[in-house]
Amino acid sequence: MQGFDITSPIKLYWNDLMNYIVRLHQDKHDIILLMGMNQHLYSKAQDLQILLRNCGLIDPHILCHPESPEVNTYQRGTHKIDHLLISQELTPYVTSAGIEPFDAGTVSDHRGLWVDVALAEYLGIHKKSYNLNKKRHIGSGNPTICAKSMSKLQDHLLSNNVYKTTNQLYEHIHQNASYDSQKVTREINKIDRLITQGMLAAEKSVQHNRPPFSKKLHQGRLEFILAHMVLKQVMYKTDRS
Repeated sequence: MQGFDITSPIKLYWNDLMNYIVRLHQDKHDIILLMGMNQHLYSKAQDLQILLRNCGLIDPHILCHPESPEVNTYQRGTHKIDHLLISQELTPYVTSAGIEPFDAGTVSDHRGLWVDVALAEYLGIHKKSYNLNKKRHIGSGNPTICAKSMSKLQDHLLSNNVYKTTNQLYEHIHQNASYDSQKVTREINKIDRLITQGMLAAEKSVQHNRPPFSKKLHQGRLEFILAHMVLKQVMYKTDRS
């Protein structure tokens, strides 16, 4: 890679990394690279500058905040030595980027870096609005229903040997380096279907289907509620109008 002396292990590492990134680009892959580099953009070693130049990577924080001063990402340092870099093809889909305060989320002497990407646009996925199906909702506020649902699911998993099959498959994969990937995939899909069947059965066991909607019943219910309100006002001499 141009600009690198690869006589040292560190330089060799940088060279291997850049070669790998170049291969990913050639295979039409886009990249999000997060590194604790211990170097800032203007370090004497210039490793970061060479990486950016040879691999065509962009710092999304600079992209989103071009006038923002450099922030130290190490608590006892004065420079930005941790970096989040992306390939140029991702830049049209970057919606925001930033650097967290120290100890935000977890205790650390380094800051967190983040970038938001509009994945639906990037992947070309048509956005669909999500509507909560209340009929299928099992609320934690009802311990009895939760316990019944979990018990039903547990019975299904045990009767279909899901735990046993999963453990056997796990052992098979870890004990056989040359396992049949297609066969393993079929077994995993079979387990997944059994779990889904169990969850749907457990859900169905605690559902209380509402009666069909009736305009007459709805009107009667409203009349009863209003009459009850008027009766309480008369009884307790209150005005809730």
